[in-house]
Amino acid sequence: MDDSRWRQIEVLMEEVAELPASQRASFLHTSCKGDPALEQEVWSLLTARKKSEGFLEEPAIAVAARAMNARLGMPSWCVVQSIRNLQAWMRASAMRLKSRFSRL
Repeated sequence: MDDSRWRQIEVLMEEVAELPASQRASFLHTSCKGDPALEQEVWSLLTARKKSEGFLEEPAIAVAARAMNARLGMPSWCVVQSIRNLQAWMRASAMRLKSRFSRL
């Protein structure tokens, strides 16, 4: 895809995203002027953007705590502390390995 095509897609995406959902289809169809590939690409990117909303807004440790709580029945605080202990152990192990290999 060339730069001018990508810029055209970006501009259309931003314009369509600002419109109410009820007006998006007609605006995009009119703006694409009979270019179904352009229309499809913009719809595809808008759909992907909508699906990704909220992605990584919650800290991973909280998600892991909830998942482990659901599977193992462990209290969330216990899971979080276990994950933090594991992270500390992994950091310490990485530092030991780094110091050993730096001497080589």
